[in-house]
Amino acid sequence: MARRSTEAKRSQWAERLRRQGKSGLSIAAFCRRHSVSETGFYYWKRRLKGASSKATGRPPNPEPPRFVQLQETTVSPVSYVEISVASGALIRVPADNVVAIAAAVRVVATPLARSQEGVADA
Repeated sequence: MARRSTEAKRSQWAERLRRQGKSGLSIAAFCRRHSVSETGFYYWKRRLKGASSKATGRPPNPEPPRFVQLQETTVSPVSYVEISVASGALIRVPADNVVAIAAAVRVVATPLARSQEGVADA
């Protein structure tokens, strides 16, 4: 008797899952509209999906890969612009990054300009 009850539930839930898929409603909206527990819906969805994969011998629809293998490509070496500061520091900026070069020059030139203003005032 319990077996028949389980088979009836299986059939009922399989039909519900099918109707939800065709309804165009989200699972939450479908469950509210049909007074069905969302938790129960997900339970049966998982249970029936597992049962169908056991019957076919194939795993359920696999999730898309989270990582995709990339092909290595040869990249030409990057050239750098080096700015040597009087303190001995060396600033290296990629030559193709004009914005970074301008920012580095501004940072280095600002203290230099301030020091020269003091000399000009004296």
